[in-house]
Amino acid sequence: MQELIEQYVEENELVSAYGQETIQLVKNYSFSELEQFKVYIDKFYFGWKSAEKDTSIKINPYEKAALHDELANTFKRVIIQFNQGKTKDINSYLYISLKNVFKDYAETQQENPTDLPPVPLDKWLG
Repeated sequence: MQELIEQYVEENELVSAYGQETIQLVKNYSFSELEQFKVYIDKFYFGWKSAEKDTSIKINPYEKAALHDELANTFKRVIIQFNQGKTKDINSYLYISLKNVFKDYAETQQENPTDLPPVPLDKWLG
């Protein structure tokens, strides 16, 4: 099963889209089951596309380190909250959480089109 997951990751460029740490987390929490892995990955994809629709902003998640970090942290947080019994429907909660990450990223990118946090120039110039 692990080989099928690796093949799926490569064919769909998932590491480039969501980051190495994120993909490793999804692999771990899908317990090497391809179908569960796909269910989780679909939440990333549909969250991304839904955020584009809601914001009318085209999102390019490929090779974006800051976004990838946020996706990994959000996935971890959702898994922890599910394991603690704080949410019953992990799929819906994961989708909404990831959609919000993509929406925040899209809105930030409109204001600051690089992948870096904004530099506080007022302190630098002072």
